[in-house]
Amino acid sequence: MTEKVPTKKSKLSAAQIGLILKQAKNGVPVADLCRQYGMTPHLALRENVRRPFGNPTG
Repeated sequence: MTEKVPTKKSKLSAAQIGLILKQAKNGVPVADLCRQYGMTPHLALRENVRRPFGNPTG
């Protein structure tokens, strides 16, 4: 028997994540973005895998 563990919803909207990725692509250090938006570098890396810096909208 396996129980499903609920996943946390992101505090950031898709639009905010797209903006963050766009800023990172334009040269803003990821560490600065993490501090500004209150996220971990792990989240930044995970979102970059979902939406690479070259394509912040999808």
